[in-house]
Amino acid sequence: MKSLRILTLLLALPLLSNAQNQADRKNFGTYKVENAPFNTILVYEEDGKVVGEAVNAGKSELMANGDADTYDLAEVPGGKVEFVKNDKGITESLILNMNGEQVTGTRQLPDFAEYNGIYEMDSDMLSEVKVDGKDRVLKISTVEFGSGELSFTGIIDQFLENSYGSDFIFVRNEEGEVTSLNIELASQGIYMKGMKKVAKPSMGLYIGRFEFQDAPLTLKTEIRDGKLYGITEQGEAFLTPSELEHLFDIEGVDGTVLFEVNENGEVTEVTLTYQGQPMLAYPAK
Repeated sequence: MKSLRILTLLLALPLLSNAQNQADRKNFGTYKVENAPFNTILVYEEDGKVVGEAVNAGKSELMANGDADTYDLAEVPGGKVEFVKNDKGITESLILNMNGEQVTGTRQLPDFAEYNGIYEMDSDMLSEVKVDGKDRVLKISTVEFGSGELSFTGIIDQFLENSYGSDFIFVRNEEGEVTSLNIELASQGIYMKGMKKVAKPSMGLYIGRFEFQDAPLTLKTEIRDGKLYGITEQGEAFLTPSELEHLFDIEGVDGTVLFEVNENGEVTEVTLTYQGQPMLAYPAK
């Protein structure tokens, strides 16, 4: 079965100017599929064209055919894709009809909590913007203009501030993490950018007792007077934070301690390196 294949690099795409392209972009994204030879359909723009790709199966240009929200598959005679919207005009799913078969894909929308944080703006008009997303509601607050709520435009990572008509566009890095915010009020020629503040981990994160894998030693970490100390059967030392996240230098010796931290903020592994020789330790049970 010839299928659709699609990729999404939404914030890396240029802003498209005409109404049709804006409508197309409201369908871009990742769609999860069940009961099909592929699990994911991605929709994106490539070389000025709307493209659909069923991951590991094939891709085709999607061509507007005059019917609202329906596109023909350029590579598959008779093939069509219909995008289904909710009562707010937000695309929630797609229906792929091809070779007498029908496949439904559910659009994967970001959790609004991904945008949470404080963004330091590069403008005299606005110092910083605090963003708080929860339960599909995205709120903002500023010292200069007070608080407000953003409306999702249907385009991934793009929102509209209703009071002033400003576009809020969140930008992601290659790992998919939200790292900055662009605010645009094109009618007044206002363009601002803000970088997301990165909170430093609390020292309390590293407190624990760890057992080495290949040596009869344990490492205990504790905080004294706001500083992190490492204690083993051979002595103790102050651990100095390095420029790299979760990496500490051992004061007075040629060594480092690296903490591996999972997405839940838990230390899962410790690497103690002394004179170039690494030793692994794990949380004591």
